[in-house]
Amino acid sequence: MLNNYYYILGVPYTASSDEIRKAFRLRAKIFHPDVNKSTNAKVKFQLLNEAYQILIDTEKRRVYDYKWQTRYGASFHNRYNTTQHEEKTNYYRAYTASYYNKNEGKIERTFIDIILFYFLIVVGILSVIMGILQLIYKEWKGIDSISGLLFGLWILFLLIYGWRFISKEK
Repeated sequence: MLNNYYYILGVPYTASSDEIRKAFRLRAKIFHPDVNKSTNAKVKFQLLNEAYQILIDTEKRRVYDYKWQTRYGASFHNRYNTTQHEEKTNYYRAYTASYYNKNEGKIERTFIDIILFYFLIVVGILSVIMGILQLIYKEWKGIDSISGLLFGLWILFLLIYGWRFISKEK
C-alpha cells in the first residue's frame, strides 16, 4: 500500500515546492531522532524524508500522483486535503464527515450503467428459466441440477439489492 506523502508532510495536494520544503523543515525539527525521544521517531523521520524526496522531485511526484489516481481514484486528494485535516484533528470525525458529506461521491448513472444493469437482469432471468427447465427435463444429478437456478437467483438478488441501495441514496 502506498503511503500518503501529502498527509505525512501536512501539505495540500496543490502545494508548491516551497510549501513542501517549509513543511518538511518544520516536521523534521519535530521528528528528528536526536530531538524526539519516542521509540518510533526514527521510523517517522525516515518516512518523512521519503515523502520529501518523492514530492520535491517533479518527475517522481508526477509518477506518485499518477499511481494514486489510478489506484484510489481522482477524488483521493480531495478527501485527504490537509486543510480539512487541520480543521478536524480527530481522525474519526474527519473520516465520518467526509463519508457522510452528501456533496461528495454521488453516484451518477450513465447510459452504459443502465444497459449493463438490464443486461444482467436478463441474464439472471434466463438463468432461472434454464435452471427450471433443466430440473423438469433432465435427470437429477445432485447439486449440478440446480446450479443454474441458484446462479440466476443469486444474480437477481444482488441486482435487486443493489438497485434498492442506490435508489435509497437519492
